[in-house]
Amino acid sequence: VEKNVASQSGNTQRPYVVSSVRDNFYFMQPEEVKPVEKTVFVREQEPMKAGESRLNQKDQLNYVWIPPGDFAMGCVPTDTKCSEAEKPQHAVKITKGFCISSTEVTLGSYQIFLDANPAHKSPGKSKSQRGGIGTELPVNEVTWQDAQDYCHWAGGRLPTEAQWEYAARGGRADQIYPWGNAINNWEQAN
Repeated sequence: VEKNVASQSGNTQRPYVVSSVRDNFYFMQPEEVKPVEKTVFVREQEPMKAGESRLNQKDQLNYVWIPPGDFAMGCVPTDTKCSEAEKPQHAVKITKGFCISSTEVTLGSYQIFLDANPAHKSPGKSKSQRGGIGTELPVNEVTWQDAQDYCHWAGGRLPTEAQWEYAARGGRADQIYPWGNAINNWEQAN
């Protein structure tokens, strides 16, 4: 429905979609398909290539391999909306490759963590997070310690600021965004 509305309105209308379905929903049960299991952090047996992603069985998110390298961290010269904390742009070397999730942690993945760790409280309600509905929405209203605990449980850790920016830039220097210098609120930002 969302695609049809967007297509027929020339992308001028986008319905807000919220779903309370937490699992697959079927009118008729499909034939059982056995999933192919992959583990995220097995580089010794099967090295990952730059940009290759693998499913983490624990939190059901895809993680992307980011190889080591150099980049210019901070505000690009053409960005007029930078804060002083982002200046000056400076060279940074990432000496070790790392995996990072290809999306923000979703409500669905965080619920798996909560089910495995009942001592953790559910995140608070917010404008985009109304009591846990819409499992593909990013989780918010969690503490730094909650985020640390989630990452440890999932088999990783929070990225450093440099690692996050290096991954987010996607190897493209001197661009404000990973896709260029302009932003479209319907297709590239929420």
